[in-house]
Amino acid sequence: MPRPATGRVSVVVVTYNSERDIGPLAASIAAHSRLVREVIVVDNASTDGTAAALRAIEGTAGLTILRNARNEGYSIAANRGIRAATGDLVVLLNPDTRVTEGWDARLAAHADAPGVGAVGPVSNYVSWEQRVERYLDEVPQRIDLESLARAVASRNAGRSLESRLLIGFCLMVPRRVFDEVGLFDETLVLGNDDLDFSWRLGLAGKKLLIATDVFVYHRGQVSFGSRPRAETDAAVEASTDRLYLKLEAHYGRGRVPPGRDLWGIEWFRPTALAGREEARPDGPAPRTSIVIPVHDQLSYTKLCLENLRRFTKAGEYEIVVVDDGSRDGTAEFLSGEKDVRVVTNPSNLGFPAACNRGIRAARATNEIVLLNNDVVVTEGWLEGLLRAAAPPDVGLAGPVTNRVKGRQKDESAGYDDLDDMRRHAAETARRRRGIHVEAETLMGFCLLVKRGVFERIGLLDERFGLGNYEDDDLCLRAGKAGFRLRIASDVFVHHYGSRTFAARAASYDELLERNRKLFDEKWRKDGVTAAPRTPAWPPLPEESAT
Repeated sequence: MPRPATGRVSVVVVTYNSERDIGPLAASIAAHSRLVREVIVVDNASTDGTAAALRAIEGTAGLTILRNARNEGYSIAANRGIRAATGDLVVLLNPDTRVTEGWDARLAAHADAPGVGAVGPVSNYVSWEQRVERYLDEVPQRIDLESLARAVASRNAGRSLESRLLIGFCLMVPRRVFDEVGLFDETLVLGNDDLDFSWRLGLAGKKLLIATDVFVYHRGQVSFGSRPRAETDAAVEASTDRLYLKLEAHYGRGRVPPGRDLWGIEWFRPTALAGREEARPDGPAPRTSIVIPVHDQLSYTKLCLENLRRFTKAGEYEIVVVDDGSRDGTAEFLSGEKDVRVVTNPSNLGFPAACNRGIRAARATNEIVLLNNDVVVTEGWLEGLLRAAAPPDVGLAGPVTNRVKGRQKDESAGYDDLDDMRRHAAETARRRRGIHVEAETLMGFCLLVKRGVFERIGLLDERFGLGNYEDDDLCLRAGKAGFRLRIASDVFVHHYGSRTFAARAASYDELLERNRKLFDEKWRKDGVTAAPRTPAWPPLPEESAT
């Protein structure tokens, strides 16, 4: 196994019932790699002898083993490995593969070209565009892997072919690309993750390259074959339908292009259920999903929901509350709210991760609103945000408020209680109707994001932990992808401000500083630095939510 920190490449291997393959794969990586700095193996709760096989290689330099308590699907496991990786190039590698001499260096040479989103090799077991037979004059019946790899490298030295699809058995992705378009879609439990990722790369204008000078052996379908066929078929079918519904949300019902137009394949076949909104178990999909992450502060959550119901037009939206490890009775309260879809985190994962779970659970066809539970909405708030976001190139919109840093602060907001606040909001709507201000960033306390933005650039960056600067980061990525941002100056909402953080104000300044540094590190190459954030405000007696 290669020693750590000697190269640019992190290899992530997701295993499930791979006892025959994981040891030989590790040996092939050790023998044939030039740039690999670390190998991260994520065991997805294997039920065979994989655990023993991993113990046999545990402790090898450069090897990290992450063990999942249960098998939650490939995408979740792969994302865990990607987050742990430290290289500027990440390779997703199936356990039933074998790499060949110099494979990583040749893939990296292609990945370093401008505009490249991902690179894959040619192989023996893969869809036709990546089949090795296409790139050799003749493939002998009997030949060893290294001789075949040398023949491929010699005949096609430095060559690549642009494609619309790269199969996920071996996929090299620059780290920055994950930052821009997001990780794998965790709702796709088994299969279709590579279709979805290739599609999103294409939407983002990234090139997908087949490195025709790199051969990687692939045995194929090993993990699939370890479970009953009916079980895996059902999981693949569910993932296929989930991807189809995602495509439908982007292209429109009845307008999803066939697989041959999207990826050049014929085998993407969703079931008849996909696309029939009336057949979905939750009923017709709403236009807008309102995602509210909560951690304790139950009184604010109650007030938030009460005003949502009162001032949001019925029939066009759903409420998704993500309970992020609350311990104050929030879970018990939410269990009785029949019009609320609840996602429960067993512990406090932080604001970005909680939002992402809510976004993945959201059924909206058009927009997702991220809403803090310490926000009190007002009459016509959602309609106003939708007007601001109406132009096709506007991707995000936010309101004005009483407590916020920057251009969204309403300096005229002076009121004594919530009734007075509502009068101010109504007057604001009347005086400023239709006034929308272009912005470079919007704050995440109440943020409307079109679903297509998330599909293009990915979800919130979870490196920001408990929260702060993930909204700046999202806005910056959206702007770089060509989306405009708007402030709806005619929409006023009340913001109590940092209520979750106020409960632990002593550590808040440390969190701000940590996340500011993380933001600066991520965007230093673009010359962008983080703006200072306002510390948590103390509660005001006249605005008590109890």
